[in-house]
Amino acid sequence: MKKNLALILCLLLCVSLLAACGSSDETSAAATTAAAAETEGTETEAPTAAETEAPTAAETTAAETVAETTAADTQGNAAGQSMEDYLLGLGLLTGERTEMAAEMIGAESGFKYGDVEIYEFDESSDSYQKLAAGESVELEGMEGFGISAAAVNGKYVLVGSPSEEVINAFNEYK
Repeated sequence: MKKNLALILCLLLCVSLLAACGSSDETSAAATTAAAAETEGTETEAPTAAETEAPTAAETTAAETVAETTAADTQGNAAGQSMEDYLLGLGLLTGERTEMAAEMIGAESGFKYGDVEIYEFDESSDSYQKLAAGESVELEGMEGFGISAAAVNGKYVLVGSPSEEVINAFNEYK
């Protein structure tokens, strides 16, 4: 019975840690360590205020400045961001996100914001090869309807009626 209660408490702690907003890694690690110690029947000390304290405004600003400088220096390098996150971060995608039926054009996934559609392809697929060559791809099951690429960048294909600003940012993504 005690083991079941300890397991339930541990699971609740894990769920609450995952759901907590703005918690630091140190706080999460300390809480996890404390939970593990409780289930084993040992005691641990609670972290001090200095260990759980959030970074000061000056530290945060310095970190943001370094991040912005690094991003500016890489000229379009998304630093691990997806194409979607990159364009959203630049404020170029607006409106609601709509999941697209990507399989209808042979893509792996796709989404749309306003007039901008972006699809992710397997670069070896026939559909991708056609779009990259400037040809159109017919929608599966809709004879006579097809799409053409406004731009191609790696595995991503931009379609729709994007602005020049969106096309330029799309092409700069690395």
